Amino acid sequence: MRLSEIRDGQAPAQPLAALGFQRELTKEIQTRLGDLGFLDPPADGKFGSVSQWALRAFAESAGMAAKTQIDKEAAAALLAAQPLPLAPGGDLAGRIVARMLALGHWVARHPDCVNIVYLEGAGADGVPNDNRPNVYNDSRFAIRIEGGVPKILGAWEATTEPGRAFTVDPSLANPLGAARIALGQHKAWILGFHKSNPQHPALVQRENLPVFRDLNRDFQRQGDTVHVGLFGINQHHGFSSNPNDIQQDSAGCLVGRAKTGHTEFLRIVKTDARFLSSADYRFMTAILDGRTV
Repeated sequence: MRLSEIRDGQAPAQPLAALGFQRELTKEIQTRLGDLGFLDPPADGKFGSVSQWALRAFAESAGMAAKTQIDKEAAAALLAAQPLPLAPGGDLAGRIVARMLALGHWVARHPDCVNIVYLEGAGADGVPNDNRPNVYNDSRFAIRIEGGVPKILGAWEATTEPGRAFTVDPSLANPLGAARIALGQHKAWILGFHKSNPQHPALVQRENLPVFRDLNRDFQRQGDTVHVGLFGINQHHGFSSNPNDIQQDSAGCLVGRAKTGHTEFLRIVKTDARFLSSADYRFMTAILDGRTV
């Protein structure tokens, strides 16, 4: 069954509760909501609470009453709609989003959603640096699209790379090499607790991620073997350490240096309508080369 068949009266309206049993139709709806900027990919064919939020948000944007079924009106609107507006400007928020688009990354365009982005080798002001190892010289951003314009809600010192201790110390380093997350966009994190001492709230890895294993300990990805799996690559805080020494704050996680900044980061991402729809929501995050923004 296809949306076009419902629109044209060749197939009956489908109750939302039945969509999970119509996988082809469900994936088409989810893909369409993704193309419009409401629902992050990939389409899973399940149509859970986040998909339902995205459909409600779409209906509101299209001037329709909330739908309990995919009827002719909803099908026609989904097929005819244009994506939510997105017009990145020349400021830092605009340059980050423009770079995401150039790379084919997905951008949440609804104003009730938050985009999480890290710049590797660039500070919170967006200025590139020498990206020296074992230094908090990367940055973490929360970005919202308001009326089509990207806005930075928060920017913080961070590292996307493991520190020296977990790279070169035989008693700490993984025998396969320290993990360095692959640049790109990944959908892998839920709200939980990072297993530090003491534990603290964080975005914790729940889906497979690709990492480069720095077996030769040169603090570079080039030439390293890529491993994919669950490695505990969390988004946590770094105990407000010296910005010039990561110490044991990161074995490959995405770490915001300051506790206070991390608290603010989590406060912002927890306002995301997708998370409010499902506490098990998988947050999507982009890690960009800061020199290209």
